[in-house]
Amino acid sequence: MNEKVLIVEDEPQMLRILGLTLEKHGYRIAAAQTAAAARAQIQASLPDLIVLDVMLPDTSGLDLCQEL
Repeated sequence: MNEKVLIVEDEPQMLRILGLTLEKHGYRIAAAQTAAAARAQIQASLPDLIVLDVMLPDTSGLDLCQEL
């Protein structure tokens, strides 16, 4: 398995738990703690899946989802 998952989560502990769990199952992980960082990650390398928190510090995760 070589699929890339982008985790967009502003809480470091939740980000770590999600990342470790997905890595354990063979996924490559990218992480962002803000919508702006997520946009930059997506432009640099399109992920296969995005796990997106609804409440982010710079915008709503729902707004980011709609934008994408």
